[in-house]
Amino acid sequence: MSKSAIIIDDELKSIIALRTMLEHHCPFVEIIGQATSVSSGIEAIKTLKPQLVFLDVEMADGNGFDLLEKLGENVSFEVIFITAFDHYALKAFRFCALDYLLKPVDPDLLKEAVNKLQQQSSFPEKIKTLQNNLNGQKKIVLPSKEEFFVVEIEDILRCEANGNYTIFFLRDQKSLLISKTLKEFDDLLNELNFVRIHKSHLVNMKFVERYLPKDSMVVMKDGACVELSRRKKEVFLEQLFNQ
Repeated sequence: MSKSAIIIDDELKSIIALRTMLEHHCPFVEIIGQATSVSSGIEAIKTLKPQLVFLDVEMADGNGFDLLEKLGENVSFEVIFITAFDHYALKAFRFCALDYLLKPVDPDLLKEAVNKLQQQSSFPEKIKTLQNNLNGQKKIVLPSKEEFFVVEIEDILRCEANGNYTIFFLRDQKSLLISKTLKEFDDLLNELNFVRIHKSHLVNMKFVERYLPKDSMVVMKDGACVELSRRKKEVFLEQLFNQ
């Protein structure tokens, strides 16, 4: 099924390059318009009513978030962000489960992002979470098969691998089955006091209650006993004694 789209980017060469890639790699995406600023982008969206917007983050008269904020509740389209942001900001996008493409756009990643669109939901909530995180708050958007959950980082006790899924154990004793691998969350959370203590376990050091050397077990504050692998012991102990 074809999907109507517009490109909003203040660099004309970027628009042309993206159009060409979409024609070659995503023929079901029909480009029905383009804009080179926040103001003209808003007008294009209101007039053309696209199903998908490729949205530059930084533009001369503002940024993509300004555009979405000005549209308010009229955001009825899907968005793939185009960004030249640094590593820190890209991590913020990943925390919020938002699709983004890094300039210069890679054709394979473009195809992957477009193909994931059917999984998109709760877009306004994801944008709000991204803006909060960029302002210093810490939340994460977690995708399950059916919906997205917005969770405070400090409420996560531990994560456990379950094949290509991850089980999140939360402070209110709830658990969530999330459709991403543990490795992806290890990459996201390892700078936030989380330690991978076993190939199947990622723990929030804030909630470690005891370490049992004889049994190679870590006891969490919710009573869970988590195995500590020999290979991860040194990293865990270093973090434990340097909190």
